[in-house]
Amino acid sequence: MKIEINKLLPNPFKKELGNGKLSEETINKIRSNIKELGLMGALPIFERNGKYYLISGHHRIEALKREFGKNFAVEVILHDYNDDQILRGMAIENLTQKESNLKDTADNLAVIRKYLLSVAVQTQNSKRKDGQEKRPQNIEQSGSIRNIHSWLNKNGEVLSIGRISECLNVYDKLSPDLVEEVKKTQSGTVQEREEALQETQAIYLSKFDDHEEQKDLAKALKSTRAQRVRDQGKLITKYKEVKKESPEIAQEIREGKRDLADVGGMRTHPDMKKSTEEKALWSSTELIAKLGSIKNEMDLIKTDHLHILSKKRLMFMVTYLRAWGSEVFQPFYKAIVDELSKNHVKIQNNDDDNEIIMFEPAPADNQTKKITSKLQTQKGREK
Repeated sequence: MKIEINKLLPNPFKKELGNGKLSEETINKIRSNIKELGLMGALPIFERNGKYYLISGHHRIEALKREFGKNFAVEVILHDYNDDQILRGMAIENLTQKESNLKDTADNLAVIRKYLLSVAVQTQNSKRKDGQEKRPQNIEQSGSIRNIHSWLNKNGEVLSIGRISECLNVYDKLSPDLVEEVKKTQSGTVQEREEALQETQAIYLSKFDDHEEQKDLAKALKSTRAQRVRDQGKLITKYKEVKKESPEIAQEIREGKRDLADVGGMRTHPDMKKSTEEKALWSSTELIAKLGSIKNEMDLIKTDHLHILSKKRLMFMVTYLRAWGSEVFQPFYKAIVDELSKNHVKIQNNDDDNEIIMFEPAPADNQTKKITSKLQTQKGREK
């Protein structure tokens, strides 16, 4: 059976997906395939009130129209479908395309949820054949993740429950500004795609309710030294923990004053009920342990990895370490020295043998006693 293109109307549900707007990139890809491989298979359609509607294949029909004109007759297969089948047919094609992205997937799932809820409301308001009211049902449950999964995968697995949950969470909670940014990963210029928020990052951020916090953390994810996606997921989880105990650290990350990767080395206090003194001792012990780990990591990079890092990465490290030394380490070191001076302890560095010499007054005879703290260097350990 053949029908002219101008007699085929779009699927009634199509207008709910981006107001029915089609992707120019997809249309152009199909046109290229038509030129190289010729016409593709028959298009599925259905008929209502004497009019013919597409079930799926909207990009294909637009590509054919541009290639051969609106009067071109295409091969179709006529189906006797109900609303469930009409929507499912369109959604499955959209969700199983290779170029289907997070935004498109979320939009399709939102349309399915809206449809299932509307069906539940209609069923709730209708009467049984005997004229009696139907038993009340949980309307919201009809649009649940599990119900969507069951409806969509009726004839085979299309999307997992986890994927449906992630996409709808993005649809419901992610800042509209960030949603637009995610779209650039598919339709933006090369530079825009590289700088855009990635889909996995968007999923992480959708777990936060505050849109402003999402935007701040989006910047933190892009600028952090931890660029592996898996690592960033762990950092976001850790950020939530740190935020509860140390909101000032979370705020520094949001303001760009601290790298998000810093929370990876933090351990939230095991007992929030401990005294301030106990927490202070615990924190200082953790700091010393982490500094040791950082030194080991630096040694590894210096001996094994430095020569294979790119110039861009090396420049980033120089900038970061310089800022860390002047803006973080030196002020912290000075604060410790100042605190010691309040207790009449003076610091003298002896660079020759890597000693830190402290002169502390002895209360009994007013004489100073010398306390030497020798740092064990790598060279010393080798001996």
